[in-house]
Amino acid sequence: MPLPSTNSCIDRKSSNVTPQNNRLAYFPSGYSDETLQSLLSRHLSHLNHPNPKSAIQELLGTSGVATLNALPSHLNRLISVLPLGHPYSADQIIDYHTCLPFFAPFYPVGREQALREDMKSDRGLNAYLRSAIASGCIRLPSFLRYCPICVTEDKKRYGECYWHRLHQIPGNEVCSLHKVFLEKSTIQAQSRRLRYQLISAEEAIQATLPRSLDLLNHSHQHYIQIAEDAEWLLNHPNLSLGLESIHRRYIALLIDRDFANYRGIIRNRELLNAFENYYSPEFLRSLQSELKGTSNWLFRLVRPPKHSQQPLHHLLLIHFLGHTVETFFQVSDELRPFGSGAWPCLNPVCKCYKQFCINEYELKYDKIHGNRLTATFKCECGFTYSRMGPDPSRENLFQVGKIKSWGNVWEEHLRTLWGDSTVTLQEMAAYLGVDPETVKYQAARLNLVYPRPGRTAKQLQRTATPQLQSNEAKAVASSKTMQYRAGWLAILEENPEAGRADLSRDNQRVYSWLNFYDQDWLKNHLPLYKQRSPQLAFIDWQQRDIDIATAMRASADKLRSLPGKPQRITKTAIGSDSGYLSLICKQLDRLPVTASILFKITETTEEFAIRRIKWVADYFRQEGIQPKHWQIVKQANLKPYIAEIPQVQAAIIAVLSSFELTHTSGDN
Repeated sequence: MPLPSTNSCIDRKSSNVTPQNNRLAYFPSGYSDETLQSLLSRHLSHLNHPNPKSAIQELLGTSGVATLNALPSHLNRLISVLPLGHPYSADQIIDYHTCLPFFAPFYPVGREQALREDMKSDRGLNAYLRSAIASGCIRLPSFLRYCPICVTEDKKRYGECYWHRLHQIPGNEVCSLHKVFLEKSTIQAQSRRLRYQLISAEEAIQATLPRSLDLLNHSHQHYIQIAEDAEWLLNHPNLSLGLESIHRRYIALLIDRDFANYRGIIRNRELLNAFENYYSPEFLRSLQSELKGTSNWLFRLVRPPKHSQQPLHHLLLIHFLGHTVETFFQVSDELRPFGSGAWPCLNPVCKCYKQFCINEYELKYDKIHGNRLTATFKCECGFTYSRMGPDPSRENLFQVGKIKSWGNVWEEHLRTLWGDSTVTLQEMAAYLGVDPETVKYQAARLNLVYPRPGRTAKQLQRTATPQLQSNEAKAVASSKTMQYRAGWLAILEENPEAGRADLSRDNQRVYSWLNFYDQDWLKNHLPLYKQRSPQLAFIDWQQRDIDIATAMRASADKLRSLPGKPQRITKTAIGSDSGYLSLICKQLDRLPVTASILFKITETTEEFAIRRIKWVADYFRQEGIQPKHWQIVKQANLKPYIAEIPQVQAAIIAVLSSFELTHTSGDN
């Protein structure tokens, strides 16, 4: 929304002389989405001010204000000199005439307010550094930009055109309203002359034919999405979620698409492949957003945040995840695979049965079931159950996957019912919420008397002596033992040539029962161990050592001569290329020649850095570029501590010297 206007602010016939309190007599009202730079330039143009430098001094208290188009400063000073009765405030100017609302949602909590204070005061450099614009890989537009159709419509509506904030956003290449590409003006956006020469859009823009977008082109569709979201951000100031909240939203959406788990572990390779299939390399290159190396901007976004990242990169990831900025901010940042508490107790005999009395649960991944997410819930009654998740609906709250502990309350009810002869086994099972077999198993676990008295039990069973019960149990056990023994002997007869491993694998039920209950008998009825055949093959390790060493040299030479970015010559790289990786990892003590060769041909950190520097030098020579020290370090991807190694420093100096000699000889 533009700043509102009043009569005292739009009277162009008034003089700009400040009769009282150093206030202006006239200042134009802002248009929708107009930059502050455009507002100030129109002010000077309307008054035909003879000295722009002194005019800026009057407005901002200084003539040396840089980056007016992005995050201007001295706004309190500007407010103090505006005409009496003006409706402006410094925060209104920031919200509706600067680009801060585009950057602010992706800053840490508290930084936006600090930036506002910098912009209101004379700490413009602080604001520029705090915004991290200078440190980003996406540069601000070099020239002020415009939409040809917006220019025409602005002139019809207002009688003049102006610079739009949306058109100056880094990463925005199109006009979302008219679906055309933005055009560059001849006005440099970051020129130092901008401090003293504010040129209005009316003066600078030439008539230009619009270049329409192809709405069927996927890259053009992405351009439009970026522009629409940038416009939404500009129109919704004071959005401050914090980096941690944004990261949690990313993890939630990545989990939905199977690119992450609830521990926050990212499937980097699958994510990168899917992202590169979604955006073409040419599209990312046009936005200065190529994905390079293992620490590229995409991986930094989905890792726990340490620093703020470029808003454009956030937009690209948000669109990839199927959202706009507006819908993304509506996504919950709470990772609750089993819903939000509380959770019910599912013990049928507990006074809290199906009541939400459990306030927390234990979350882990079940390795036995393919690392499925599992939650364990425990009630005060001791009843503990687990369930695999996540829960797709509220009905899942009352499902039990596995009972881990029955608890004291349930076990006490079992003891009471077990001793009541008037309760049948089926009635007991129904009351306890289990099947009859579970009742008997738990009774045995608790060492309860068996058999229990019952309405249908025989009198003999109720009055039988312990010795008789024992004899009956032994008779039953003996009958079952004879049955399994007979079964095992039949198996041996059917498979006279089978070994122990084959018999136990193919007849697990019989073998397991006998191994547990009748182990001594089973040991006496297993087939004899088969004698292993002597190893006929003889490995000539001395000759193999020589062959592998030769292959190591050939692989190293091959890897060094590969075109493109150099690959470090490591034991793993050589072993993978030659096909001997497993041997040199497990049997290197038998391969002394190979070990010696590997020690000589593998690269140290310094050697690999020097080879990269030479490769970068060749690259700059082919491109006809005379590089600087920092360009060599950046292109070679040297970490600071590596670039400071004396041998690496000497290599960089040698490359720079060779370029200087070449340049000098060329001039002669």
